[in-house]
Amino acid sequence: MPKELYQSPYSDGDQLIVYCFEPLIITKGRRTMSVPRIFYLSLTLAGLIIPWYYNLQFMDQSGGAFSIAEFIAASSSNAASQSLSSDLAIACIAGLLWIFFESRRLGLRFFWVYIVLTFSVAFAFAFPLFLFIRQGKLETMQQQRK
Repeated sequence: MPKELYQSPYSDGDQLIVYCFEPLIITKGRRTMSVPRIFYLSLTLAGLIIPWYYNLQFMDQSGGAFSIAEFIAASSSNAASQSLSSDLAIACIAGLLWIFFESRRLGLRFFWVYIVLTFSVAFAFAFPLFLFIRQGKLETMQQQRK
């Protein structure tokens, strides 16, 4: 585990200073990527592939078309699926609100892209993608402070 500590980009002026361990960096050739970014990118790819694997199965079972009404009805067919759907909906709302405020705080542009991706692709894709971009911004801010 790296022993160097850095001042978090969250600290500014009279705010609390938070110290964290510097992220582990993996280097291959000239390209470097931190371990957190590798995990976020992996989750982004899984969040694209896995939900759409099942979406395509649903479309195949529905005659090749995607009906949002049938999809919602199927996702509410029993108590277990209603529980999972409600859980996802609440997490999605909280996540999108956090993406909005965190994007503004860090000066990340195009926050609305994650909202579009949530409803056009999957929240499981959009949220890790935001975390990947956010981690890159935090690492850039850290490098600029050194």
